[in-house]
Amino acid sequence: MIAVALRGLPPWLAKALKHPMASAAALTLGIRMGQELYRLRAGELSREDFEKRFGQHLGALVGTLSGASAGARGSRDLSPAAEDDPGGPGAGQDHRLDASPR
Repeated sequence: MIAVALRGLPPWLAKALKHPMASAAALTLGIRMGQELYRLRAGELSREDFEKRFGQHLGALVGTLSGASAGARGSRDLSPAAEDDPGGPGAGQDHRLDASPR
């Protein structure tokens, strides 16, 4: 079913959308919007408020995914593999959490 939905998308985007973080974020967005839709139908929200909340939820999703992506990309620079490279980022620095003097 996912493969059908991803047809026609650029390969890099289809690959990114298959990531578990993207799936979890989409599920969270669906649940939140379902709750807001329930409030809209019950008359607790106006159409304007519903649209504002949709934008807020979508913005939170994009911020979370971009932050997680940037964090994952940055953590590669601090990984032990990067320390093995004598000229790599963080060369000569101790990146352990308990960076006590040796």
